[in-house]
Amino acid sequence: MDQSLTRLTQGLRASFSNKRQAFESPPLYGNILVRLHPLTHWRPGSLLLEQADAISAADPYRVRAPRADIAPKRGLIIHNHSSKEAQRFWADMGHQERRKPIQEDDLNRLEGCTYMIKETPTSFRFDRGHDRIVHEHLWVAITEPFRFEKTQDFFSETPKAWINKLNEAQTHMPTAPTLQ
Repeated sequence: MDQSLTRLTQGLRASFSNKRQAFESPPLYGNILVRLHPLTHWRPGSLLLEQADAISAADPYRVRAPRADIAPKRGLIIHNHSSKEAQRFWADMGHQERRKPIQEDDLNRLEGCTYMIKETPTSFRFDRGHDRIVHEHLWVAITEPFRFEKTQDFFSETPKAWINKLNEAQTHMPTAPTLQ
């Protein structure tokens, strides 16, 4: 896999904003902030996602726990989880100590919300939802994909042992097919 899982996890472990896109097309896009912090007390590839309007950044309207992984026949994927008690974690989770009480038992796996990731030479793509049975698009940005720019990297929050485990997992997996 040529370290694709590690690159994906490292690329997601950050804060993003679509401010430029929102200001260019205000009727179509709100100014959204997305923060993905590593959940280092969980399995490698586990992240805490907070999505908030820029005007209320400390009060996210969506909290998820995505986990990047490799599926033997599908390649790179992200499993998505929601909180059983969503509002329990609806606060700025920017500090590792605030994230430590979150356990995997606090979450529900979101059926039908596993993202298949396609790696390009310069990025990863997964901004579409498909029906699992008929493969029709269920959701996608209205006019064009959301364009998020990285505003802060959370590299310092990720222990080296976590990255080593991601790299080890890849060396034991067969090469994944190209996703279309």
